[in-house]
Amino acid sequence: MTLTKTEEINEVKGEYGMASKEIDDISIEIVISSYYYNKQLSLSMAATRFDGLELRNNITVNLGAYCPPFCSYVDVNNFPPAEKFIADNELGCFTGVTKKEGGSEYPLYQFFPDKLKEIDSEEVQKYIEENQFTKEQVELCPNKKGYSWPGMKKLNMEEIEKYTKEDGLMGAYILYPDNTESEIDSPLSLEEVKDMIGRGLEFGYEKPEPRQKQIQKKSLPKH
Repeated sequence: MTLTKTEEINEVKGEYGMASKEIDDISIEIVISSYYYNKQLSLSMAATRFDGLELRNNITVNLGAYCPPFCSYVDVNNFPPAEKFIADNELGCFTGVTKKEGGSEYPLYQFFPDKLKEIDSEEVQKYIEENQFTKEQVELCPNKKGYSWPGMKKLNMEEIEKYTKEDGLMGAYILYPDNTESEIDSPLSLEEVKDMIGRGLEFGYEKPEPRQKQIQKKSLPKH
């Protein structure tokens, strides 16, 4: 699957670090496979020049740690633009989990099964069969980016800055693109918040329940 047009290659090769002095015709593709030892998802970006020379950057890295279905750690150490490449091509989303290894911190990404099937359905099916994933496990994987639970009120930038200055967003929730959330239990600085927003995370407060539900939750008076 070609991800970029030939006329865009000068911008792309510089943006994603595909180094070459003169490239007149080149295609950039995603290569999907699984790691030999633990069968976890492996993605790389391959660029083939007009003269047949292939330049490749690994998008994911095998850290030997458990990864949920269609998840893998992203190799931001050897391929710094990896997260941008994933976002630009809508391949997956950041889970909010990172792992430190050898002085570097690697983000865990949830990749979208339907998007990967468009690229190489045979390799995706092979990955599923090798890991013996059930149909239910695959269906639980998100296929689009964005937090969508209606019980959460998302905060705009003005609200985020206000509440961050007031109490570091204590009691609010970090909203992850894979539709999960985590409550903030220690104050965040504005710099930390902006860095998280830059990685695709959102913030919100749980909406108050309707009064009728609140009344039902109250304990009955003791006789």
